Amino acid sequence: MRRHHKPLPKPDLDAYDTHPDPAQLAELAHAAASLLVYGNTDGTPSADDGAASGGARASGGAGTSDGAAASGGAATSDAAAASGTDAVRSARDDEATARFVHLADEIGLEAIAEIWSTAPAVSLPGVLWRLYALREWISRNPRRSAEEYTTGRNVSRAEGLGGRIRVDAYLAELVAGIEDPPGPDEVMRAADEILAGAFRGDFTMALLRAAAFAEVAAAGRWELGRRDESRAFEQLASDLVSSARSHRADTLG
Repeated sequence: MRRHHKPLPKPDLDAYDTHPDPAQLAELAHAAASLLVYGNTDGTPSADDGAASGGARASGGAGTSDGAAASGGAATSDAAAASGTDAVRSARDDEATARFVHLADEIGLEAIAEIWSTAPAVSLPGVLWRLYALREWISRNPRRSAEEYTTGRNVSRAEGLGGRIRVDAYLAELVAGIEDPPGPDEVMRAADEILAGAFRGDFTMALLRAAAFAEVAAAGRWELGRRDESRAFEQLASDLVSSARSHRADTLG
């Protein structure tokens, strides 16, 4: 005897809003970014993160960057305090971290842009978008990235303080953490390591490392005659430093 099954209700696809409210989209973008960075969707670090951030504030203070010219100095001066800021949180497993790092490779940078690119620069989704965009640019242009970084390093060392980078070039290199000599492979590895750090509990340091790279590369772009692109990287460095300081102060929205 054939059994009869209760018919399944058909989904009412027409009932779904294909143009969600912008505020709703912003909330979803923030929740997605929070899930990747903090492991939750409420946009707050874990209790361990909060304790570490408090310690960093006590030692380094909080503030905002007032422009690209000061971003390199801010990145290096904040690095010591940031080294312990996020380290208390337990690290994610390597497999999960690798998936997050290569997210743009899997779904395309355009898909990530749809989620986060319209968020404010100094915000969790906004700065995460900038980290992914920087890694994508380096992965597509490893030789040019290495050229600009190397040129910026050499120029900055020659000019010293008061040059295009407002900080000792050796300190900027130390924060960026790129192997010497910085060829295409070394720059690409550094890009992966910086982004991986954002998901392992080293979010503040990841932002500062990315800012230091952008600052040195911006100097290289300027020397190579790529002035508009240089200004774009200087602004990127400034946004990254401001976000790092906000994150340390638990005010990164």
